[in-house]
Amino acid sequence: MPYTKLYHGTSESRARKLLIEGITPRGKRAGNWEHTIESNPKAVYLTDAYPIYFAYTAASNLDERGAVIEIDLAKVDQSRLHPDEDVLEQAGRKFDHLQKKGMIERTRYYRRHARENPNWQKSLEAMGTCGYYGVIPPQAISKIVLVEWKKFDAGFLLSMVDCSITLLNYRFCQDKYRAYTRWAMGEQITATDLGYMPQIFPGIDAQIEQIIRERSGFETLMQVEEDDDEDEVCPDCGFAKDECQCNELDDREDYYDEGETKEP
Repeated sequence: MPYTKLYHGTSESRARKLLIEGITPRGKRAGNWEHTIESNPKAVYLTDAYPIYFAYTAASNLDERGAVIEIDLAKVDQSRLHPDEDVLEQAGRKFDHLQKKGMIERTRYYRRHARENPNWQKSLEAMGTCGYYGVIPPQAISKIVLVEWKKFDAGFLLSMVDCSITLLNYRFCQDKYRAYTRWAMGEQITATDLGYMPQIFPGIDAQIEQIIRERSGFETLMQVEEDDDEDEVCPDCGFAKDECQCNELDDREDYYDEGETKEP
């Protein structure tokens, strides 16, 4: 399927900064995934399925609103898009040469080699995620929607953010995850799109449809209209030509986590 928009989930406070700075890789900032394996410090993770979940994990608590950021792929350097290393690690478990290695070591291996693989679309099709190696310019941000967690019923909120990001789970739940993303962005969906089964739980359909119609937990922070983009942009980095970042973004050296070797 052709991809024209992808999404990034973060906190409201960070989203407001990104409108000025662009979406930067984590770098030396603390990540959100130390309980499993740290995220890639040189990649911005994008998705069409989990931006609400990623926004939820980025918020410090339920008092801080999350933000779902929409990216116009026509305004980024698509040669910087590559598969998510987690997709490569999971897909290769029965077929690669790393059978005796653990998940963390395997993931770090695929992270080092992800930029050699151009198949970011296949990564999205397999698990709904991919990575962008560089800074996504502010001009590529086409919409930001804020999410106020406390305005959702606790059970419904759990259904929004209860994600298991694996190849197998995505095979069965991808339509539901993408429906939540479309809804957050303002599209019309139904309770059935979210996986609810009114034929089994009578009355739930009307309750969920009311939540969907009200959209009380969402607020649009900014949105670019189709005819708003009149500034010339650099075709390589996507920033306005008078703010070209090509020299700053052209960082091609390999990244190795502290303490790890080049090959597992």
